[in-house]
Amino acid sequence: MRRTIATLLAASLTSFTLAQDTAAPASKTPAQKATEKAPTPQDLIDRNIRVMGGKDAWMNIKDITMKGEFAVPGAGMGGPILLRQKAPNLQLTTIMINGIGEIKEGFDGTNGWDLNPMTGPTLKKGVALEQAARSAKLSSVLNPLEDLTDPRTTGTVEFGGQSCWELVANGPGGEVKMYFAKSDGSMSGMTMTADSPMGKINVITEMKDLKKFGDVSMSTEMTISMMGQAQTIKISDVNFEPIDESVFALPPQIAAMVKARDEAKKKAESEKPALPTVTAE
Repeated sequence: MRRTIATLLAASLTSFTLAQDTAAPASKTPAQKATEKAPTPQDLIDRNIRVMGGKDAWMNIKDITMKGEFAVPGAGMGGPILLRQKAPNLQLTTIMINGIGEIKEGFDGTNGWDLNPMTGPTLKKGVALEQAARSAKLSSVLNPLEDLTDPRTTGTVEFGGQSCWELVANGPGGEVKMYFAKSDGSMSGMTMTADSPMGKINVITEMKDLKKFGDVSMSTEMTISMMGQAQTIKISDVNFEPIDESVFALPPQIAAMVKARDEAKKKAESEKPALPTVTAE
């Protein structure tokens, strides 16, 4: 759930970035001792899953609803945030920002989209669509390396004020780096390159305040830094009650865009010149 939330929010919150990216990358700690053996990427993932409550507990979860507060302290903006996911790959994030209005970002299993008063309705495509599809997968809770390639443990770094193992993998938009606390194995954060209406941006997410909800545990405080702007998320309530699939239906504006896109594609296909027929002599 930690990587799921982080990637989901990175896709949802890029509209609030206002300045040039100045966030500092994780800094390297002194070289590892020769006797210290680095854990494999899967070792790091497995240890984090145990901290979060274990594989069996998470496999029983099919729906998640999270409520909390979103804020951009430097811009004086904020409001309630609602995140909903349903297995296998339905997702909807809703944020109500004071002075701006309601912002939504979703994935219906096929289409990724945004509804934003500042930018209007948008259909995701290319890398942005791939990232939205990956973050919508509830299975990524147990397999955060799903759809990523070449995972490797690169060493120890200082991240979020503590010593962490750094796991690096390749994603559609570039490198994804995950940080796992050496003290208890919990995931402390991640960095990634996200596609946005403003182009590719570097996103740094720090996660803390692990709390238990039912049989599982998850971070309830996140700080997301991109383009020099810090955004905070504080989750106050989590439940696992079934969510009706209609919740994830495309909004009318987005449905109209999907229809127009599909009709244009169909028309273009029909207007392609027919290939010449070759007959045997």
